[in-house]
Amino acid sequence: AIRNPMCGICGIHNLALNPVNCREVIDRMSARLQHRGPDSQGKFQLPHLAFAIRRLSIIDLETGDQPLSNETGEITLVFNGEIYNYRALAGRLEGLKTDTDGEVLFGMLARSCDGDILRAVQQALPALDGVYAFALMGEGSVVLARDRMGVKQVYFGENDRHVAFASERKALWGIGMRSRRLNPGETLR
Repeated sequence: AIRNPMCGICGIHNLALNPVNCREVIDRMSARLQHRGPDSQGKFQLPHLAFAIRRLSIIDLETGDQPLSNETGEITLVFNGEIYNYRALAGRLEGLKTDTDGEVLFGMLARSCDGDILRAVQQALPALDGVYAFALMGEGSVVLARDRMGVKQVYFGENDRHVAFASERKALWGIGMRSRRLNPGETLR
């Protein structure tokens, strides 16, 4: 049997003018993805936005936990996939602390991020050889991206209160949201 390693990522952005804590919603979404990542789980949370990941450790089993954030918490990444050329890309970056493709991806995005996270993502994507779905939060918005081949799935939905994304539709259905799939090679802000 062919094994398709996977993690589970999800996130929610509360659109209400008076933001409420997203903790309960992100916890429900993450619980629906538990089978995708038995090795670790992580969460990043602001009052109006939250990301979560269920990680299946493939590379750097000890130190590859996510979400990844910069020192100020201005940008945060959750990532599902594998960047095949991450070692070559790591040679372009300084200050890496782990041997993970996720940290290399985050380093590339953080280096390019000059106030426009969509542009940072669009600049990084051509250098990536791999299969992935990821979400980058910064400057008050979130950008989703999916690999050109469409191997890794990511779904999104919105209603009058929330915009959300997840690796599986059932995480969105579990919060009463209809879902659409991000197309292969597509980015979405």
